Amino acid sequence: MADPVAGSGAFTLDGALLPIAIGGGLILARSVAEISKRLGFPGILGVLLLGISLGIPLNSGLVDSGAVETLHLLALAMLLFYAGLCVDIACLRRILVYGLLLALVGVVVSSLSLGFLIHWLSSNDAGSIRIGFDPATSIPMGVALLLASCLGSTDAGATLSVLSSVKDRLAPRLTNTLEFESSVNDPTAILFFGLVSGLFFHHSSGGGQETGQMLMSEIGNFSRLVFSGVVMGFITSFAARFIVAQFEDEETRLIVIIANVMAVYGITNFFGGSGLLAAYVCGVILNRPYADSELDSQGNNLELQRLLAPINCLAEYVIFLLLGMLVDWQTMWKVMPLAILISLSLNLICRPLSVWILNRYSPLNRRESIFLGWCGLRGAVPLALAFEMSHEIIKMPGMNEALAATTASNCTALIFDVVLFSLVVQGSTLAPLAKLLGIDHKQSQSPGLTSEPLC
Repeated sequence: MADPVAGSGAFTLDGALLPIAIGGGLILARSVAEISKRLGFPGILGVLLLGISLGIPLNSGLVDSGAVETLHLLALAMLLFYAGLCVDIACLRRILVYGLLLALVGVVVSSLSLGFLIHWLSSNDAGSIRIGFDPATSIPMGVALLLASCLGSTDAGATLSVLSSVKDRLAPRLTNTLEFESSVNDPTAILFFGLVSGLFFHHSSGGGQETGQMLMSEIGNFSRLVFSGVVMGFITSFAARFIVAQFEDEETRLIVIIANVMAVYGITNFFGGSGLLAAYVCGVILNRPYADSELDSQGNNLELQRLLAPINCLAEYVIFLLLGMLVDWQTMWKVMPLAILISLSLNLICRPLSVWILNRYSPLNRRESIFLGWCGLRGAVPLALAFEMSHEIIKMPGMNEALAATTASNCTALIFDVVLFSLVVQGSTLAPLAKLLGIDHKQSQSPGLTSEPLC
């Protein structure tokens, strides 16, 4: 069966055309990102729109979803390492418990509530709005929850990119909460995705005992992901500190750090852990000052941040450009009304609900919590999960082949539309909302943090 995500374009690039296309694409990406920021939108929004527009004439025939997903995960590992390297350690200790609750309980709450709303709002092929719980006309609950699981995780790349323009005007506890949550909630989204997939797409009717066993197995997998990620990130960070300290020139240090992040991600995944979490933990540990350095206490961290910023920027451009080229823009346009309704449900009901439920553990005041509820941005992680979701829907028991293919294509387009809505609406309203809530005040920059945007 044809890939429900990509088209069947016959246009190909080879020989001298390929490097020309790559170079031109990066120049265009940088240009549209700058234009997007000057208009008050996140830079990655312009890059994603550029990818979608390039995918129209090329018909998405140049890129493979599997290769893009692999590149995306490696790029995200670099972004999370950078986030850990920039975090304020003292502030992180104060928001650690609340950040973990948001990343664990908050993702599950928002995903479950969004899944039920999608089931109530969507037609059976996820292509239009049809309110009601009629099994013949409503989207299957399994598909609705699978779609919601893709959107449950806030995205580190999008959050870091958008916050870069306002973080120096917000309280450090608020920006660090957002960065920490978006950096560590990916394993929770993977757990919820696996639970839904096992219950609705791979689970035979074997009774409550089999369901319970599957649930315990997924919880065990999640525990292994988190534990291995923390341990491997902690261990490898000391090796990275030792190796980096052996070199003085910037070029070698940059190469060593990139190689270390890739190795941390790969080794942790090999042993069944969360490579993304390991990359973040490694960055946090490296955030500590070098005791034997001739530089000042924060000099090494600032140097590493400066070296990695353009690499992360390039990684974001490439990933959002390729992800945009994979989606069918005609399907995106068709499902746009439903996508807007889902986006509003997520941003006005589900995300605030997850923040409100955990409010008793929050170190934030009421106005900062309102800002936190609005700032759950979606980005490249939901886009990458969309490809896995499309193949899961194809295998759903009891759904005919034609309907399954249509539903998979519509759900993928829905996720892209929701991400676009998040970047356009949320990304452009963060600064005005901060002023409206009275939490926009110029902060003196904390040591170890950089107010320069990634891109």
